[in-house]
Amino acid sequence: GSKRLLVRHLDVQLDDLDPALDGLRIAQLTDLHVGPHTSPRFLARVAGAVKAARPDLVAITGDQVDDYAQDVALFARAFGDLRAPLGVYAVAGNH
Repeated sequence: GSKRLLVRHLDVQLDDLDPALDGLRIAQLTDLHVGPHTSPRFLARVAGAVKAARPDLVAITGDQVDDYAQDVALFARAFGDLRAPLGVYAVAGNH
């Protein structure tokens, strides 16, 4: 799956949502498993898709890199410049 980019746009309606949050855009990246097999071109496509969505918040949820500590640098180069008005947050996951 590391060569396939899947972008889904979801509208979520929550009855008790504070009206101030209506229209909030969240970009979520998950299970990227960046490693020596991951092309920088693919990672650039992913980062470009996030930027094109113009999210208010970016959530990177788990398994950013695969097995090697040096893969963190590849991940950081690809996504280190992501910005969002409400921040960019990451949860490491089990990788």
